[in-house]
Amino acid sequence: MKFGDHITWGTYGTRLHGDPRGTVDREHNERGAPALGFDEDRWEHAKGNLKFPPVELTHEQRNFIEETIPIICVRGHWEHITSAARLDHVHTVLQSPFNPKTVDAFEALAGSANGEALAAPAGADVLGGVRKHSADSESTVSDQRDGLC
Repeated sequence: MKFGDHITWGTYGTRLHGDPRGTVDREHNERGAPALGFDEDRWEHAKGNLKFPPVELTHEQRNFIEETIPIICVRGHWEHITSAARLDHVHTVLQSPFNPKTVDAFEALAGSANGEALAAPAGADVLGGVRKHSADSESTVSDQRDGLC
């Protein structure tokens, strides 16, 4: 049984494809898929494509995000389970029993709401790439919360 969707964003420019810490791209964004390893050429190429400096969230911005995500969930008719905003990434766990496009819709609403409020430069996506996996019924809310950081 599916518990919910765990959606993770990295802030703009802070974890690019090829990064030594590992990344996930669109072709490998499946539950259980291993992270992609270090690829210096891909990493340097990605850094060269940045149009803005990397974004690190302030304490106030992290608080705003954590306060706003439950509101976004109400607008999208999703059940908000938990969220955690960090310096360079955000985690959200939510449930959507009826919407197979949860991640796309959530990303659109969250990106719109947060991009405006976080004073992003014109054309910048403050909260960059999204990674999603489904949590199964063997996970508990506290397991999910403890793993968010």
